Amino acid sequence: MQPKLEQSTVVITGASSGFGRGAALKLASLGAKVIISARRMDVLEEVAGEATSKGGFVIPVQGDVSNPTNATKLMREALGVSRAVDIWINNVGVGALGFFWDIPIEDHRRLVDVNLTGLIYGSHAAVNQFRLQNHGILINLGSVDSEYGATIWMRRARQSV
Repeated sequence: MQPKLEQSTVVITGASSGFGRGAALKLASLGAKVIISARRMDVLEEVAGEATSKGGFVIPVQGDVSNPTNATKLMREALGVSRAVDIWINNVGVGALGFFWDIPIEDHRRLVDVNLTGLIYGSHAAVNQFRLQNHGILINLGSVDSEYGATIWMRRARQSV
């Protein structure tokens, strides 16, 4: 049975800013145990400090979702404070601005490594744990550019030719 939110353990990637940061602070204020991850540890510690100063429980874990060991490390941290992970939020995304042909191939690869492969690593870790414990909620967030980026790019490309 799914526990109440104030008894839940939640993992959030991309928690150093934006939605991830806001969700971490709100969920911690509602009593959830929150494990947050991002590349910048100093910012994660700032988020954790803000939450704990208001009575919340947040553990910062530095990591990069494009590294396959990151999801394992997050799961281990979460299971270190709780018997189950109740909610896993994949909230990381990067973008590249410009025409396709002007963006360096390394930037395209980083987009795939973070936005697709990173999401797969996190989802895989979460779903396998959910199956073991017979419950869990997986939330995968994406940018509006995931839906409309190609259409906008094609229009711009035609205009520049």
